[in-house]
Amino acid sequence: MPFQKGHKSFRTKQSYKLQGQKMIGRFVSQATREKIKLKATGRKFSKEFKEADSKRVKELWKKKWYRNKLVKAHLGQKAWNKGKKFVQISEKNHWNWKGDKVGYHGVHSWIRKLLGKPNSCEHCGGEGRYNGSKWSIHWANKSQKYLRDLTDWMALCVKCHRRYDRKNTNIIINQ
Repeated sequence: MPFQKGHKSFRTKQSYKLQGQKMIGRFVSQATREKIKLKATGRKFSKEFKEADSKRVKELWKKKWYRNKLVKAHLGQKAWNKGKKFVQISEKNHWNWKGDKVGYHGVHSWIRKLLGKPNSCEHCGGEGRYNGSKWSIHWANKSQKYLRDLTDWMALCVKCHRRYDRKNTNIIINQ
C-alpha cells in the first residue's frame, strides 16, 4: 500500500508487540542457523564503501547534535579502563623506563606517584597546605643519590628541606 499523507498506518503499536512475542521461543532449524552464521561472518566491504563510510562518520562528528547524542548514550557508563593498571606497559615493562639512570624530575614524579602527597613534615610536624599553587610539604632525599628506594625519602616542609639540604650537601643555595 503506497504512503498516503494524512492516513493512519494499518499497523498499531500493539500489533508490533504481538509480532515480537510470536518470535519468542520459535524453533529455527540448525540448517537455517548455519546459513545465518555464514552470511554474517567474514563479510568483506569494498575499499570504496569503507572510504565513503569513513567520510560520512567524519562529517557526522563535526555536527554538535551527533556528539551530544553519543554523549547521552554513554552517560553513566563506567569507562572500560577505569581503575585498571596496565602491568604490561607500566614501570619496568615500559619502553621508556630508565631504572636507576633516571634524572632528578623523573625520580621525584615516580616517588610522588607511589607515596602520594605528604601531609606533614617529619622534622617540625607542620601540616601541609597550598602556598599559591604549590604544596608546602616536599619529598626530600636522605642519601642525596636519588635512588628508586622508598625508604630513602622523607617528608619535609620547605623550611626544613632547605636546612636539611644545606647541612648535608655542598650546594650553595641562593636566597
